[in-house]
Amino acid sequence: MNVTNDKQQKKTSDRILEAAEKLFSEMGYDGVSVNDVAVEANVNKASVFYHFGNKEALFETVLKSYCDLQLERLQTAH
Repeated sequence: MNVTNDKQQKKTSDRILEAAEKLFSEMGYDGVSVNDVAVEANVNKASVFYHFGNKEALFETVLKSYCDLQLERLQTAH
């Protein structure tokens, strides 16, 4: 895979994560479908599955990202 494809994939996965974070925070886990995330991220549903496997793994990634950010903020607050 070349550098351009790597950058495009990162952009796609970032868009998916941003969309998922927004939708999960607004509607909760049960209120969001993979299709909802795909539409919000302007990607096809297959891209969501390609990058994250399934809705549960996507949700876990969003939670981990949030927890990591909060931990970083706590550590730098001292």
